[in-house]
Amino acid sequence: MTYKNNMLNGEVVYRFDEFVQFYVLVGKYLFITMDSTGFFIFNQNGKEKRVPIVVGMFSSRKAQNAINEVSEIMNPEEK
Repeated sequence: MTYKNNMLNGEVVYRFDEFVQFYVLVGKYLFITMDSTGFFIFNQNGKEKRVPIVVGMFSSRKAQNAINEVSEIMNPEEK
């Protein structure tokens, strides 16, 4: 998997055998969900690397649905 954060940073390559888990980060303000981000978590040379794959506003449902779909495709339980 090749990831490029922005124009100023170079590309970083992650291998699926370094994949550890999925993670959904939800930001709330006064009990209202403001945003949510779904991440791949990789263990690269003993360091945890987070790669964002989806961002949702005002609900965590879109991020969670995307994580569920990617999980079905990758099937990390077989790893």
